[in-house]
Amino acid sequence: MTVQNTATGETVRKMASDSGIVIRPFNPAPDSWDEVAVSRICEITAPPDLRSVLAPAPSAPLAPYLWAIPYVRLEPGTCFVLDASTSASNDSNDGDVTGTSSLVPANCVGYILCAPSTPSFVAAYEEKYLPTLPSSWAAPPPPALKWEGATLGGGMLQALHAPSSMLHSDFPELVE
Repeated sequence: MTVQNTATGETVRKMASDSGIVIRPFNPAPDSWDEVAVSRICEITAPPDLRSVLAPAPSAPLAPYLWAIPYVRLEPGTCFVLDASTSASNDSNDGDVTGTSSLVPANCVGYILCAPSTPSFVAAYEEKYLPTLPSSWAAPPPPALKWEGATLGGGMLQALHAPSSMLHSDFPELVE
């Protein structure tokens, strides 16, 4: 079976396992729940100490803004969700094959995110993504804060504002 990728117009092969979970293209449409679902899955699967870190007001879990939302906003054509809405168990009244329906909207149970070019992604992150974040989420000034205890949130904010660290300048072969 094939589906149309809403972001790029490409035809993508739709894969399903016996469980009925389908890998489908991420839907970037404003009325889609996909970004909310990916964000929530990122938050609930992060380690407990990272899961509880909130950004300054307007308060929001910080982990998705570091590791998920930039990809779905900047590279939606290379993002996919694992969708359980076509599961055979949906014939029952609940259709919640993973036990997460109260935690994640739209029957999304996982995601796959990537950027075809890390240098291009970093440039877009700096030019297009960072300006969309609330000004109250500014990075604390140097030195680099440790990702532990009282400085965990500040360290995460510093990382949020340092996308060039994805380029691994000490190891350029990692992004070739």
